[in-house]
Amino acid sequence: MTNPHGLDPESESCLHRTRSAVMSVLALDGVLIAASGVLLRNRGPGMTLWPAEEAYRWSHLALLALMFLGSAIRLIGTARPVLADPSRRARRFLGSHLLGALFGLAALPLGFAYGWAVRPQLAAVGPFWAVGLVLGLLSLPRVDELTGFDQPMSPRRRARIGPGVAGASDQPRPPSLPRP
Repeated sequence: MTNPHGLDPESESCLHRTRSAVMSVLALDGVLIAASGVLLRNRGPGMTLWPAEEAYRWSHLALLALMFLGSAIRLIGTARPVLADPSRRARRFLGSHLLGALFGLAALPLGFAYGWAVRPQLAAVGPFWAVGLVLGLLSLPRVDELTGFDQPMSPRRRARIGPGVAGASDQPRPPSLPRP
């Protein structure tokens, strides 16, 4: 099988794992948006102990914080100097993209809570849905983020094979010492 992106095999594998993880978060975004839309569809006006203007201000401030943190984590975590170490590149690349998408996912329960407690209308929860989707889409990795490094990515460490697993030795494991 040829590599269409011109990446080393480990980088190509990391790119596919990261895309798969972010797409899973985006699918969860879609499910949560649909569920919150169904639950808020027939809801009457919300009731909260706070004034509506104050709830609006605090919820949108939290939304801006999620948007900023999600973008900053993704941009800082995929900076060239951060990814320069080949032994940590895969973990940092996957982690920064996945965290950015998860910050977008966190906007959806916040929007649902705002819609449930204050204003269950599309215009009220739409910005929360948009931030969730936008952060998820921006977290999809691009090929050029993994190209141009001097050293290829280090191979992924494989899990150790334990007893009872195909390929494990038939030698019994030594007993562990009791804790003091």
